[in-house]
Formats: sequence, C-alpha cells, structure tokens
Amino acid sequence: MVKRLIRAIFNSLGFIIFSVVAVACWPESIPTSIFMGIAALDQLEDVYYAVYGRRLMPRWLMPIDIVLELAVIAFGMLMLVYGLIYYSYFQTWFFKSALLLSVPMIYCAAEDIALWWRSEEHEVREKAFVKKR
Repeated sequence: MVKRLIRAIFNSLGFIIFSVVAVACWPESIPTSIFMGIAALDQLEDVYYAVYGRRLMPRWLMPIDIVLELAVIAFGMLMLVYGLIYYSYFQTWFFKSALLLSVPMIYCAAEDIALWWRSEEHEVREKAFVKKR
C-alpha cells in the first residue's frame, strides 16, 4: 500500500515535470514538446496503474510504453547530472530538488519496465503450461 502511494506520488511529480517541459519546449521544438507531452500522459497512466492496479493501455501498446519509460529514465539521468554539476556552483533548492526527484523517477520508470517484463514472461510461461496440458 505504501509502495503504491509512493509510486503514485513520484509518477504524479513526473507528470507535472514533463507537462511543464512540454509547454516550455513548444516554441523551440514542436516534436520534442509532443514527445514530452506523450511521456507526461504515460506518467499519468502509471499513476492510474499505481492507484487502481489496472492498465489503461492495451497489451499491444506496451512497447510504446517501454520507449516512453526509457525517455523518463533518460530525462531523470539528465536531471541527476544537471543537479550534480550545478549544485556545487549554485546551492539553491532548485538543484537539490533536481537531485532528489531524479532518483525516484529513474527507479519508478525502471520498475515499470521490470513489471511489464515480468508480466510478459509470466504470460508466456502460462501459455506454454496450458499448451502442455
């Protein structure tokens, strides 16, 4: 229960961060902004999954979900490196928050990929077991 609550909180923060980045990128790069907006919606779908335990996306869209989760991991790594580099020069709460938020974002995205991978593997094993009987 607590783990699902923590995941919902960090995925909500990821949704807010990606939404802000999508709006901020709109004038400079429309494709990047659209991609960040879709990643934000994916984070919102992860919040739904953390709260209700059901996926909104059908099974055949999960490879796209993996790509979006990899984007979250890349963005989290970027936030981590950005916070580590500039925190020594500007010791403000912005860089502290970049450090504090990046690690759970990376963890939640990696865990979502692992959960999908395990459920896919379980489904394949289950089908093989049913075929044997």
